Amino acid sequence: MLIGKQKQILKQKVIYEKVKELDALGFKNILLAGHSAGGWASIALYSYYPAIIKGAIAFNPAFAGKLVTNKDKFWSAIRMREIEKMKLTNNSNIIVYGHDRDEFENPSTLTFLSKLKNVKFIDFSSSLCEGKTMTGGDHGLPLNKCFAVQEKKDGNILNYLQEIF
Repeated sequence: MLIGKQKQILKQKVIYEKVKELDALGFKNILLAGHSAGGWASIALYSYYPAIIKGAIAFNPAFAGKLVTNKDKFWSAIRMREIEKMKLTNNSNIIVYGHDRDEFENPSTLTFLSKLKNVKFIDFSSSLCEGKTMTGGDHGLPLNKCFAVQEKKDGNILNYLQEIF
């Protein structure tokens, strides 16, 4: 099936195999974190396997290309199919970072996440941080030192980890 060969889906299979290996070795409280497609994969895999994956941190999660690509009916249908496959509930331990200058996903395209009670959605649209070309422009804002300094001050990730563990 064509969808099963899409890069995002293949990456999720590889990540899940590693998670199963860690679980078999006795690791508990496995949490996935990622940026862009890795953020999307973290959310999806956590939703499929909450018995072994305890939570997800997603920085600018993105499914398949820029928002322009997502307007294409084919990719839009695949994206919607993947969202519908996710087993997200109000008990989901997820923290998501997003902002309105992201060309891939933004707070309005991620409303399916921000509607859930236990998904902490952090909209950093008002951040004074600027994207850098070498880290993907505005999509790569969470990869910049400015973001790290702001996050350390805000303590969102530390608080999230203390809440779920």
